[in-house]
Amino acid sequence: MPQIAESPVVRTKRDAQIIHYDLGGLHTYVVAKEAGDWNLDCPEEEINMFLDRGVISDIPDLRNGDESPMTFGYSAYLRDLGDTEASPTYATLPDICFRYKSKYVDANWISTMATYSDAFTVGTSYTVDGSAFGEADKSIVLPHCKVRGSFAEGDPTAFTVTGTCFANRPTLV
Repeated sequence: MPQIAESPVVRTKRDAQIIHYDLGGLHTYVVAKEAGDWNLDCPEEEINMFLDRGVISDIPDLRNGDESPMTFGYSAYLRDLGDTEASPTYATLPDICFRYKSKYVDANWISTMATYSDAFTVGTSYTVDGSAFGEADKSIVLPHCKVRGSFAEGDPTAFTVTGTCFANRPTLV
């Protein structure tokens, strides 16, 4: 099959969607009402450099060192703090980040780490829509993410999400 060239279409914040999900994707949360400021850092591994008596050689002595987790962030507009019913039925972005005790995410979502850890993690995907340009959608998938949130009042009130993905590189699908 012939290789298709890189898309000639420049992507904008209108082309993407962020989703958080639990183990197996049984529960999902599609982020909406957001600023469009997604960021992702994939540091891969540290590079160890060995100097020859303090000098970088013409061909430097480099070796791969420790791997580092990926980090990401974005902001959305605060719409709902969470479901306060005795038997909550829906997730909110604050509920995913704060995991309110006995509320929807705490009671229903299963960590992507399953029984391998007591750390609660979710999966996160960032999908770029290609359908408007006759192309396939493409997603960056980040497994085992610890997401944290904060918010600040304003017009609008902003909810900021930061995440650490405990993997070395994303998967592209």
